[in-house]
Amino acid sequence: MSTCFLRVYLLAVLIATTSPLAAQEQDTEAGDPVDSRMDVFRAEAQARIAELDRRYGEGFFTYLFDDGVIPYPYLIASELKPNIDRETIAQEYADIFGNLYEVFYREFGELLELEPVEEPIVVLIYDSKDSYKEMRESKPELHLPNEEFMGGYYQPNSGILTQWRQPNLWETMFHEGTHQLVDYATRQWNVPQISESPWIQEGFADFMGGHERKLKYSEEKQGFVKEFTLGQFISHRYSTVQTALLSGDGYSLKDLVCLDFVSFKIAQNSQEGEGENQRKTSYVYAQGWALVMFLNYYQDGKYKSLFNEYLVAEVHGEGGCQKFADIFMLEEDADWADLEAEYREYVFGDLRAMGKKHKD
Repeated sequence: MSTCFLRVYLLAVLIATTSPLAAQEQDTEAGDPVDSRMDVFRAEAQARIAELDRRYGEGFFTYLFDDGVIPYPYLIASELKPNIDRETIAQEYADIFGNLYEVFYREFGELLELEPVEEPIVVLIYDSKDSYKEMRESKPELHLPNEEFMGGYYQPNSGILTQWRQPNLWETMFHEGTHQLVDYATRQWNVPQISESPWIQEGFADFMGGHERKLKYSEEKQGFVKEFTLGQFISHRYSTVQTALLSGDGYSLKDLVCLDFVSFKIAQNSQEGEGENQRKTSYVYAQGWALVMFLNYYQDGKYKSLFNEYLVAEVHGEGGCQKFADIFMLEEDADWADLEAEYREYVFGDLRAMGKKHKD
């Protein structure tokens, strides 16, 4: 389960290339004070590096940024190991975060009216889960979250995404990176974390994380590029959704939409053992993902425009149960029940069929 701990999300305008130099050239053509902006960025990045060295120990991380490879405005701190080739690692992370940045803004930047992010976006990447665990246990003063129930996490109070290398690195990075981008890009609205709706925060991050990547030849770039399709089937999420809905132990549609941030975090932060909190947390992720899929794809996008309207409200801190009800015209319990019936029809119909096609 690619769960997370503390998070929020979003980020800036689409840059056509991941090269900081190319970004500077584009800004120069537009008449922006590029040198001044980059000087500020570099100074802020060095300040963050000094802070990280104080916290984690000088030499633990190698820092990648403003090098013509890592896309602006990312600052990648990768655990330094003797067997790691710095250039290869830089290319891998540039590929992941450059595409995340581009895909997100191509799909949602205009809809959400996002402004560019110019401060360093900090990502810490450990060599392994065990390496992260060793750091957590050796430096209890850092108060690092337990890795048992997550594949990485984003902490909005620090603005840092923490990850460890793993087989599904792209999917987990896109999920957690979406939380981070949302946070950075929406800071202009000063949205309090407590206003967030857990189902869409996690469901939308999974919508981004559960993507398909294919190589496609680009005439414009005279080479192969990655083509992304968001909102793909996630088998482990679907298994959890089935369990939640068939057992009757999951959330009703209304209870899921109306679940508040504090209640979710209390459960999420207390998942020891195989208890109710762990189960309920996994249901929020899975049912949230299924609901986002439903609202985007049911009956050829019947609710997609309403979903987009709600998404805009959410990132402005104006989401929640009543806003959802207003947008979807749910005036009484019978209206919620009708929408839930369609949701279940989709889960056990089109979504299940997507899963079978996915297996084939």
